[in-house]
Amino acid sequence: MQRKESSSIKNLIIHSALLELYYKQKKPQDLSGILKKIHVLNRFTLIEVICAKIYSNMVIAHLPQYTSIEVFFTSCIIFKKYWSDFSLKNIEEIDTEIIDIKKMNRVEMAILRQINYTIHITTEQIQKEIEAEQSVDINYQEAMSSMSFYAIKSGE
Repeated sequence: MQRKESSSIKNLIIHSALLELYYKQKKPQDLSGILKKIHVLNRFTLIEVICAKIYSNMVIAHLPQYTSIEVFFTSCIIFKKYWSDFSLKNIEEIDTEIIDIKKMNRVEMAILRQINYTIHITTEQIQKEIEAEQSVDINYQEAMSSMSFYAIKSGE
């Protein structure tokens, strides 16, 4: 997969994850506030974002005291630790624009308890997420293209 395509898919996954979680969460939150913080999530890799999306969707209903972006950001941190060869400290990765260190530690523990400290992601799950996002992107582009066609045609 080329870098540009990978980056585009990562952005799609971040956006769709946050929107899915937003609608599943029980704690009301300003959607525009969430979307303004998306840039912080770009530092995570595609694989970290995909895994965070899968696991965030699994636990969000069980963590009503936390917002969607807190759960997703913390899940990204968990998977950054999982996929890298060295152990990161939360203080090195924290972004106070989203969550402070003490709260992030609580969210991390809550997520890990919800999944019984077990992480298992298959290649099929990852591929399924990528294909789903590519499909959504293609459908969106086709819809926008046909809207442009009809707009041009009606303007003639």
